[in-house]
Amino acid sequence: MLRVYCLLAGITEFPHPSNSSNISVLAELDWIQAFGAHIWCICDYQANLGEILSVYSDTWHSDQKPNTKQGVPRPSPPTVDKLINPNLAVSSVKDYPISEEMEGPNREIKFRDWPRDTAYHLLQLCRKQFHSLQRTLDPCSFSRRYSSSCVLDRDNLLDWAMSWHLWRFLVSYGYHHFYDDFYEDFSEISTRVCNEFATQLEAAGLWEWSVFVLLHIDCEKTREASVKCLIGRHVSLVLPSGLLNNSNKNSPSCLSDIDFMSHKISLLPTPSLTKPESFVVNRLGVPVHWIHEAKAILARHRLKAYLRKTGVNTVSQQRTLNPTEDRSQFCIFAMLEASHWFAAGRIQAADEVLSKYILPELILHTNISPYSAFQLRFESVYSALGHRIARLLEPYNSLAENCLPSDFHSGK
Repeated sequence: MLRVYCLLAGITEFPHPSNSSNISVLAELDWIQAFGAHIWCICDYQANLGEILSVYSDTWHSDQKPNTKQGVPRPSPPTVDKLINPNLAVSSVKDYPISEEMEGPNREIKFRDWPRDTAYHLLQLCRKQFHSLQRTLDPCSFSRRYSSSCVLDRDNLLDWAMSWHLWRFLVSYGYHHFYDDFYEDFSEISTRVCNEFATQLEAAGLWEWSVFVLLHIDCEKTREASVKCLIGRHVSLVLPSGLLNNSNKNSPSCLSDIDFMSHKISLLPTPSLTKPESFVVNRLGVPVHWIHEAKAILARHRLKAYLRKTGVNTVSQQRTLNPTEDRSQFCIFAMLEASHWFAAGRIQAADEVLSKYILPELILHTNISPYSAFQLRFESVYSALGHRIARLLEPYNSLAENCLPSDFHSGK
């Protein structure tokens, strides 16, 4: 009762009746309750919110033993149980004694690095023009799982969802003065928040939404590099529909028929995109050539891995692909790489794949025996082969002359 009367009188401390120590009126309260006491009882009724917050901040900063029976409660993050059930009684925060020799995964941190409630940071943001963005968006400031708030909660460092959404809210609400904060590198902080949250979504299997998060990075070069790296990790190769006719979609035998493939392989139409890839292109506005470039690189790695597996010497160009199935799978990876390079506008890269892999296989291994058995003239045999090659190179007709490969006219 004595504490209540002192609070109504605007007194924050009074001497203990039996010893020489002082009793804090605000001890063992939640920090929001203590801040409310400053608003209603301690500070002048004409003081604005910024002045009251300054008084409260100076009070708990100057207290030698905050969050104790004799100290002023500092703005500690709420516990998870308190967020789930706000009607729970205020639990005491056990910050003392602090042992400097404490070791383990939850080591204690310095006083200035203690997490503070995000609500307190937002109030500070209203009070002064410059406030630490890094402290405001700290994931450890939203909640805590331990009774001691001076123990680093590493579990919170795995969840950056609240930090990212709060950052986007502040920017969209007009708090652009973060960009002028000379105490911090705004771009570096916002980039870290985006990268951490994108990594969290990627680990949950939502890589297309990770792209959405990374698109909010301010630096254009960093944004493009981050999105391309993420796309490169998750694109997949789709077999062109032309390689499988309607009657043999469920039969792998057609893939081992190099003569069948020589009729079907083509730079156009481009293999279709998967559902997440279509979402990234159509909904998020990511350039489609980024997807095709990533697919072409993936096809190149698959082709090189397949060549190493089958023992092909790519340096000397000695082909040892004797089985028909080996040759057909070899052509599939090479054709996928060439078609995606072509779709990405990388004509020179597509031409190199065609010249190095596709055309030699088409000329050397296409089955021309049906033609030679029924045709008396050899010209008809080579005319059929030439028709297939012309069909393969037909997409080049739609390109402007300045877009053709550098050695295209020389026939090399």
